[in-house]
Amino acid sequence: MVLSMKNKTVMTFFRVGEGECRLRLTVASDLHNSPYEDILPLIREACPDAIVVPGDLCGALCEASEPGGEVTSRYIEESRKNDVGFAFIAEAAKIAPVYCSVGNHEVSVSPSNRARYTQAGAVLLDNSYVRLGDFLLGGLTTGGAHGLWHKSNAPDLAWLESFARLDGRKILLSHHPEYWERHIIGMDIFLTVSGHAHGGQWRAFGRGLFAPGQGLFPRYTSGVHRRGEQYLAISRGLRKETEVPRINNPPELITIDIMYN
Repeated sequence: MVLSMKNKTVMTFFRVGEGECRLRLTVASDLHNSPYEDILPLIREACPDAIVVPGDLCGALCEASEPGGEVTSRYIEESRKNDVGFAFIAEAAKIAPVYCSVGNHEVSVSPSNRARYTQAGAVLLDNSYVRLGDFLLGGLTTGGAHGLWHKSNAPDLAWLESFARLDGRKILLSHHPEYWERHIIGMDIFLTVSGHAHGGQWRAFGRGLFAPGQGLFPRYTSGVHRRGEQYLAISRGLRKETEVPRINNPPELITIDIMYN
């Protein structure tokens, strides 16, 4: 089910798992410091137990002034607007607890920017986890990805494996949906929540055209995917102002009802 006007942010609802208990998450991915005024009312209406941000809320978080290594000039330019991203999570935190992970545009979180998450009322999960109700909620930090055709680098697999071995039900924020098939399937992780692909930018016949790290006609750009008892939920992202316009692909929040006993 999709709510809201065609030319504005939409809210899509999904349900995963079975049982009489429910944990409701709203996913706000890939804001990229974009305007967010139409997003907050949709979150309020959904009444989530928590809001999760699986990366690319902001630009670079390392506070570099010159490009080098993983830090590109584009990421530095985006970072000059980071006040917008932090203002969004401060407003969202008034609705429900906010948990964020690190996307490829947010490389190398500086101590001062780490403190800004806390000051805004959000929890940054940078290869770390917290308990969320009856679940463990982890944040897998990006391994990095640059350029349209560049295959995304592997994340910290040692941390991922240690998280998967923990006792209890687990939810993982993983910015890159392609990590699910490459690294996560087969691990004891019930739900992975991703963004990054921006819905494939142009969509036709229910599919996206292109996604970094996946190439043309990518498999993982939107919706819920299942493999056995493992699920992957992907938001098409919230960025409105893009170099390549979104076609048949409005910005999207998703709300996931996780059912369990």
